[in-house]
Amino acid sequence: MNFKAFLPLLLLASLALYGAELNPFAFPRTERSIAMEYYGLRGAEALSPTELQVVFGTSLGGDYDKPEAYSILSFDDPAYGYTKSIRPRSVSVIRQELELKTSYAGNFMKTVLKLTLPQPMKEGCRYAVATEGITYGRTGASVIYPQEAGKTEFVEKNMEVLGFRGIENLGESCLRLMFGPAFNPAEAAKTQNYLIKINGRAVPFEMISTRSVIDGHRAQGNPLETILRHDVFVKLTDASVKAGDRIHVEVAWNVTSSAQDALLTFRPERTFTSVLHIDEYGYLADQDSKEMYLFCWMGDYPAVFGGIQSKLPLPPSKLSIAYPENLPFKVFSERDGKLIFSGKIKPVPQSRAAGVWNRDFPSEKIYSIDLTPLTLPGTYFISIGGIGRSLPFQVRK
Repeated sequence: MNFKAFLPLLLLASLALYGAELNPFAFPRTERSIAMEYYGLRGAEALSPTELQVVFGTSLGGDYDKPEAYSILSFDDPAYGYTKSIRPRSVSVIRQELELKTSYAGNFMKTVLKLTLPQPMKEGCRYAVATEGITYGRTGASVIYPQEAGKTEFVEKNMEVLGFRGIENLGESCLRLMFGPAFNPAEAAKTQNYLIKINGRAVPFEMISTRSVIDGHRAQGNPLETILRHDVFVKLTDASVKAGDRIHVEVAWNVTSSAQDALLTFRPERTFTSVLHIDEYGYLADQDSKEMYLFCWMGDYPAVFGGIQSKLPLPPSKLSIAYPENLPFKVFSERDGKLIFSGKIKPVPQSRAAGVWNRDFPSEKIYSIDLTPLTLPGTYFISIGGIGRSLPFQVRK
């Protein structure tokens, strides 16, 4: 079985069998999937044998109200075979809604359309709607008729996607605060707009930096208008995160007009963290060397807004967390949580230290985790106290 195809099953097994806590916004693959669905074609719903309702997020443009922008396809119904590319007979707008209005990130719209089909759908058959050139989010959705009539597979997550998406523990008293596009950089630079509590007690912190990346595109403009997501990195100045700690962060309304608070209960063997990087999706049992890496890049400097490092006379060109050398790690079985073996991380020599080139190529301080002792096929994960656990990975013959 393909490792890539099997990963979602591994994640579900983690959550169900071991009680692991995964914030999907902490990992590019799962975050991207949520964003594409939210901005693009969110879902389809059968209204009648000849009518489909489709819902789009804010990434919608072009001739979205024309039948030529859609194809109706089905593996189950020969009348809508994949080679026929059947168009709807007509497209009409049911309603358009303003989901969120901001002065700093634009407006976010929702559009509901009705597609009238040329032939009735058959009971028990699955039908897919594919779009062409009208959205830069998700471009397809499907529905079974009539079992899912009146239902949609999409769950509205407006506040969560647009605003404060959650907290990630990075280790060494550093936290990543994850935000969607409803984010005001000017106000986000002010520490008074945040309240961080650990186990109910407010703790002081300092701003480190920010990092903004593309979350999606609107279907307007040339070049296309981008939709950004944002990370705010903070460091607790007199506290460290320990097993069992409840981290609660509240954000002022002028930072984001959407979701404004998040909670993380930290358990090193259950709380996922993105700073533990798997080599692809797994390893071969007889591989001579198996390595995982620990690193965290927190953005270039000077920061886009504020931050203690941007005020230095000669700010560094990059910043990453310096973890203690020889930090212990543990390898567990994903199936039953059994401890397999333990070891210590080792720093990866950078080019300057090795004397090869007069510069450092990596953007992070990188640490190696040696997994070579894993020779028995199975599914495993890494845990480091004070940081968290990795995604599951496989060892196979």
